[in-house]
Formats: sequence, structure tokens, C-alpha cells
Amino acid sequence: MLLFVIYLQSFLLGSVHNFVIEALHDHMTESELAYYFQDMQKIELPKYDIVYLPTVEAITEADRFDGTEKEEMIDYTFSAFDQPVSLKLKRNKNLLAPNFKTFIRNGDESVKILPKYTKNCHYLHKDEISVAAISSCQPQSVQGIIIMNNETLEIHPLTQRLQTVLKLREPLLDSVSNFDLDEKVPHLVKRASKIPAGALDDVFLLLEIFGMEN
Repeated sequence: MLLFVIYLQSFLLGSVHNFVIEALHDHMTESELAYYFQDMQKIELPKYDIVYLPTVEAITEADRFDGTEKEEMIDYTFSAFDQPVSLKLKRNKNLLAPNFKTFIRNGDESVKILPKYTKNCHYLHKDEISVAAISSCQPQSVQGIIIMNNETLEIHPLTQRLQTVLKLREPLLDSVSNFDLDEKVPHLVKRASKIPAGALDDVFLLLEIFGMEN
């Protein structure tokens, strides 16, 4: 009986693992395939992993581009492709100038000036083995790019529809493997196939401006 239970658990875990990591694209619509893979035909899709990411620390109304917020580093760790990823995120305060203003014009009738400051939801990371640019501007959503171990990883949030597909498997994950989904949201992490020359120049420039030296 014990052997049967162990076999059943192994079978269920294998089924969940294969579904989550290898078969999610089979459940994607053409628009989802185009967004995540730039390919609607499911031909030679890049390797990807479905990772339950912790949400980046919430940004409060007090955290603004006023140049006075306290400098802080956020430890952000997860695993992708069976490899640990450990980042120390530093807020990117150099995207907008302190005197930046946003105007909304309604034809020639009226002009609305939006609040001076914008929430800071963009982060950078750099150490001896990796660099990263991460944004968390939408609730429970992380997007960004990580360069480590001579490869580039892209992070994209799953659509609500795809999250629903995964939730059908979450009770199985909870009951069989004690998988902790609290405060974690599923995201798609893929290995970028080719990055156009110069596409990441702005990221490296910001890292230099930040003084984020090794």
C-alpha cells in the first residue's frame, strides 16, 4: 500500500510538472503566443519555465520621484530552469527628471496637469554574475529582463486566462507537494533567443549612472 501511495504521488507530481512547464503553450490563444513568443504557429518555441514569483514590495503613495525617498535594496530570489536567481533590486530613480510634468489635453478646450510625481516601480540590479532590469507597476505583476550565465531571461506576467488554467492544477500542487502559493503569482520566464545589437544599451547606461559597480 505504501509503495502504491509513493508511486501515485510521483505520477501526480510528474503530471503537474509536465503540464506547468512543458504544455502551457498548448493552451495559449494565437494572441498569447504572439505576445509571449512572437510565434503563433508553435514552431521552435524558446525554452520557458512557469515560475511562481513573489511580488515585489508594494510601492506606497509616499514613495515618489521627489528625490527624498530612503535608499533601499530589495532582496528578490526565485528559481528558474532549476537554477537559483538572487537579485538585489535598487530603485531606478533616473527615468524621469524631478521637474517632469504630464499634461492631458482635451482638444483646444482644457488642459489637465497630472500630479507632479509618479510612483517608482522600476528596479535595477548588478553584481559579479548578473544584471537585471525589473518593473512591478501593476498589482501582482513582474516584468523584466535578467542577464546571467551567458544567457538572457525574460519575465512576463501570465494573462488572467492562463492563470485560471494553472489554478485548476493548484489544488493538486497543494495536496501532493505542499507547494506554497501564498503571495506568489505565476509568470512565464523564457530564454531569449536573440537580442538585437544595442537593444540593452539603455539598461547598461542606467547601471553606470546609478554607480552600481561590482
